[in-house]
Amino acid sequence: MKPKAMASSFAVARSFGSAIAAPRWARDVGVIVCGGHAALTGTSARPRRDGLAAPATGTSTRSRGLRRVAGPGPVRAAAEPYGFQHLSGDRVDSISRNLSDVRVEPFEPSPYVEPQTVRFNLKGAERSWAMIRSMNSVAVVLYHRELDSAVMVRQFRPPVWASAVASEAAAGSDASLAQGFTFELCAGLMDKPGLSPEEVAREEILEECGYEVPLDGIEKVATYNHAMAHLGTKEHIFYAEVVEGQRQMGGGGGLAEDGEAIEVLALPIGECRRFILDDAFPKSAAAIIGIQWLLAKQGK
Repeated sequence: MKPKAMASSFAVARSFGSAIAAPRWARDVGVIVCGGHAALTGTSARPRRDGLAAPATGTSTRSRGLRRVAGPGPVRAAAEPYGFQHLSGDRVDSISRNLSDVRVEPFEPSPYVEPQTVRFNLKGAERSWAMIRSMNSVAVVLYHRELDSAVMVRQFRPPVWASAVASEAAAGSDASLAQGFTFELCAGLMDKPGLSPEEVAREEILEECGYEVPLDGIEKVATYNHAMAHLGTKEHIFYAEVVEGQRQMGGGGGLAEDGEAIEVLALPIGECRRFILDDAFPKSAAAIIGIQWLLAKQGK
């Protein structure tokens, strides 16, 4: 899945090292903010109930304009919330361990997003509207029949982290690396000319989650518009069912050549409603829409 559109006039630079799965954190993670730019650096953190690291209790260190977030304390991998089960891809602690130098910089040209201004006349007055040009996308509600679970993905979203940094700073508190990890449906941009939305969905299921699904096994659910005040692109939501026999060797976790590092998780159906209503865990609009649809389909 290619990077999703950013609803701002800046780009978030990211850097991933080679991800090696491990049961424990190998080093500490923290955030430094300097001159309006934010970056990760080594420091300690405490476990959160979402399985990630949050800032540890302790006094922040401030010197020469640098703001170090998090105090001393061990880093531990917390138990997964809501009965989430790891299926494939890099584990979140491995991704975090290889994530560094995250910072916010001025916008650079991108093939995926472009800031634009729309001008129009309304009631005799000239008006302008800032927007982001991007591509339409797909998302897939994936139901694992054998596990009676919704298959979801967890990954680091730089814009979510950057927004958290700005919000927390305005409130006089600190953001953690954990706030940039999101729970989403398998999804991707429609950036391949000639492919139908269903064909793009089929590719994304294989690339991100590792399951081979036939085209006739993909069912249309709905289409909605992303962030209508500044983006307006369409996302097509589909539904498909999988079993372990459809898993392909080495599949899932995204494409390394695209810089993706994705963890594939199974969320038990019995926990879905509580999870989507829990705002402690960042999640996409498509995930909320799609999981509610799945629960309604199953009469739950």
